[in-house]
Amino acid sequence: MRIQVIDGNFAVCRLRTAERLNLDVDFLFFTKTDEEFSLICREEHVPYDCLACDKGWRAFRIEGQLEFEVVGLISRMTSILADHNIGLFAVSTYLTDYTLVKSENLKKALDTLKKAGYEVPEVN
Repeated sequence: MRIQVIDGNFAVCRLRTAERLNLDVDFLFFTKTDEEFSLICREEHVPYDCLACDKGWRAFRIEGQLEFEVVGLISRMTSILADHNIGLFAVSTYLTDYTLVKSENLKKALDTLKKAGYEVPEVN
């Protein structure tokens, strides 16, 4: 599996409402449940009226389109990172899976995945 690091810093937010979301920006992950509105976006796109916001996340994804029949990808990756005490936030989309780690843990996460056999780019 090849990992692609996404440029920029991300934020994980809890919103009061979804009314002000700009759906034209890239990398906007929005979820609505019976309890909350959650948003993951680039830091520069955080709505000013968030209820809570945690900045300083970096994101990477598994390159290519993943078939729904593929089992255990997220489980395997999260287990590898958990075994090395690296916290994460995972998001699955129709095409692939995204993993967010705190900025200070990005290099450690990528080095750990590389040792586990993933194809990982060099990151400063």
